[in-house]
Amino acid sequence: MGSLDTALAMKIKTFTLDDIPNAIAMNYAAFPGAESQKMMPDTAGARQWWLDVYRHDYVNRRQHSQFVKVVETVGGSMVAYARWDRASLEERGPRYPAWHADMNHAACNQFIEHSDGTRKRIMGADPHYFLDTVVTHPDHQGKGAGSMLVKWGCDLADQEGVAAYVDASEEGASLYKRFGFEARRTPDNEYAVLVRKARSV
Repeated sequence: MGSLDTALAMKIKTFTLDDIPNAIAMNYAAFPGAESQKMMPDTAGARQWWLDVYRHDYVNRRQHSQFVKVVETVGGSMVAYARWDRASLEERGPRYPAWHADMNHAACNQFIEHSDGTRKRIMGADPHYFLDTVVTHPDHQGKGAGSMLVKWGCDLADQEGVAAYVDASEEGASLYKRFGFEARRTPDNEYAVLVRKARSV
């Protein structure tokens, strides 16, 4: 199947509360053995924690948090999803509630403090969209679903004339650069930090 046919076989759809369990399962399937799973292992308790976090944010933070998904055109199965957040660090407050007992609390705290601290140093008070999460099911990686979700968020940022920000693996940075994100130098980071400057449509 060619790239055009692949793109036509998927479409953007509205993410719903019913999609959350599949999204959490996709998170764990997409990153087996990743550093994140050392902090937040795949246990029943940790999965329930994630379900509660996503449900709370979906219901209570909809003015800031935009969930979106890509589905197969035939059948409608979700193959990827993303979460774009418009809130500043001050508006958002704590990114997560208290960690679950199964999680590595020290490592989780260190990661979030580093991630939020880097974002604050780079973006300051400039309004922007933060790509909090983008995940593609392993069976559909490399077929364009992630690009559709990144473009969707960039278009949203352009409509409001604001910047976009993401931190990603070094391997994943090339995807964002195709959409105009530029890498920023950040000492001691184990991941890539990229910013797309504000544009207007």
